[in-house]
Amino acid sequence: MAGREQRKLKINTATILFPVLLQHVPQEVCEAVLEKHLFSEDGFDVPYPLPSLSKDDPAFEPKESVYIWRGPTWVLFNWFLHKFLLKKGYVQEADKLLQSVKQLITKSGFREYYNPFTGEGYGAENFT
Repeated sequence: MAGREQRKLKINTATILFPVLLQHVPQEVCEAVLEKHLFSEDGFDVPYPLPSLSKDDPAFEPKESVYIWRGPTWVLFNWFLHKFLLKKGYVQEADKLLQSVKQLITKSGFREYYNPFTGEGYGAENFT
């Protein structure tokens, strides 16, 4: 909520997927959220998923910046999502995510976060 009117902000961050990680969220809700946001070719479709902010958001910035949660890919987040996908039976999708992470590390080493389009590593080194 924001502003004097306490209007709901409509910003698609990768945290939109967090509720599906909870144990008691019904399977049909998990599937609907994953289909709408993770598996569709919407604003999260990038070569090195998963960007922290939808690429169609005006604040999206995939490069190194002081606004580090406005687009780059974070391996830590992908690690949690990978485990969830495996647990829910999305083996192919989990493998795709794992391969993407391996490519990021091979290309740029262990970094704090990465450009979701180029795989260039940013932030702290020997991190992740």
